[in-house]
Amino acid sequence: MNQYFNPERPGKSASISSTEQRMEFEVDYDRIVFSSPFRSLQNKTQVVPLPEHDFVHTRLTHSLEVSSVARSLGRQTAYQLHQQGIDIGSSPSEWGAIAAAAALAHDIGNPPFGHAGELALSEWFQHNHLSGLSAEETYDLEHFEGNAQGFRLLAQRKDLKPTFATLGAFSKYPCPSLFEGRDARKKSQKKFGYFQSEKEVFNEMADALHLKSDASAPLARMRHPLCWLVEAADDICYLIIDLEDAVRMGLVSIQQMIELVEPLLSETDSLNESFNKRSIDEQAGLLRAMAIRELIGQFSQTYVQHFDALKEGQLDLSLDKLVEKAKVIAQLSSFSARHIYQSSRVLELQAAGFELLPKLTGMFMEAALSQRDGAGANSGRLKNLACMLPFSIDSTSSDYQLARQVLDFISGFSDRKAMDIYQRITGIRMGY
Repeated sequence: MNQYFNPERPGKSASISSTEQRMEFEVDYDRIVFSSPFRSLQNKTQVVPLPEHDFVHTRLTHSLEVSSVARSLGRQTAYQLHQQGIDIGSSPSEWGAIAAAAALAHDIGNPPFGHAGELALSEWFQHNHLSGLSAEETYDLEHFEGNAQGFRLLAQRKDLKPTFATLGAFSKYPCPSLFEGRDARKKSQKKFGYFQSEKEVFNEMADALHLKSDASAPLARMRHPLCWLVEAADDICYLIIDLEDAVRMGLVSIQQMIELVEPLLSETDSLNESFNKRSIDEQAGLLRAMAIRELIGQFSQTYVQHFDALKEGQLDLSLDKLVEKAKVIAQLSSFSARHIYQSSRVLELQAAGFELLPKLTGMFMEAALSQRDGAGANSGRLKNLACMLPFSIDSTSSDYQLARQVLDFISGFSDRKAMDIYQRITGIRMGY
């Protein structure tokens, strides 16, 4: 197990001494929390784009809460394993620190407008084919993936570069976008976790952590053991907290939340007369707290039960399919898909993302390509757009490299900034 807790970073060895007060994994957390990509999550969609309610979650508050749950899951699970005399390779504190750092960054690569934004950024490349690309690079661009973008940011930005252990725990889908032998029934291969531009860094990480290749698909690796806990923390939070947000916004009644959440609670959790005297927001908050506490215990216990199979890559299902209350969780997830994620307000603002993100991509790609090739020398519009790009355009850059840089720029926008920039450069809104 020791190999899974490698404190080295891509490109260099760990420099911290054993006498330091902070673990390298705590340094990972601090680097992420002070980074600009993390701060931009403040105005990125969690459930509802551009929320007006003060207590509705954004990607930032969601990430902080997932990190908190992941730390509890990591420590509690490691302690239970240790109590059973199982080699956990490190301390419960290190399990918690790694899980917390990876969870803090789990949405850092998400574009504006959430999963709808991923589809919208892909759209331009599906209709505008670049030159000199491999099949894998083409697939990368035509299928923008927030998890792979997050790995790119963590691996490439000098102010981030977390340890191999945190990168491994972050990598939900340790495989490229296009490869032979993909088995979509395996949770680790359902999506992909890195672009071709980060292939070398990914392999460096996977080798450092001794993540084994899939026997039937050598380009796919097994998950880091702590990745299952990071994923579980995300599942717990979006299942319960998105429902709490929906109650606060009037999309779901408190009675509906009670009916959905009460089957998750333990026998010691009672919704008594004191509960009924609380305000609706207080009731929703109390239900959320009780449900998260109960689910942390259930997910931790399930992980311990299946630990040997998980750490050897022999079990490739998410923990929410294995817990005791799996059917209740599935019902809650189905309800949310119908009544929250498909609400009219969500769909209307997602439609705005589908309208503006492909157009922004097209405008900035045209500017970048023309400036590289010298074709836009006489175009004031293209020169102006090129000057807005936060990177120097290298005449030797390939189409794929330029596309990745343009997507770094656009996917880093918050929802509000994407709308603001589009309105300003198209003349819809003028002035500041």
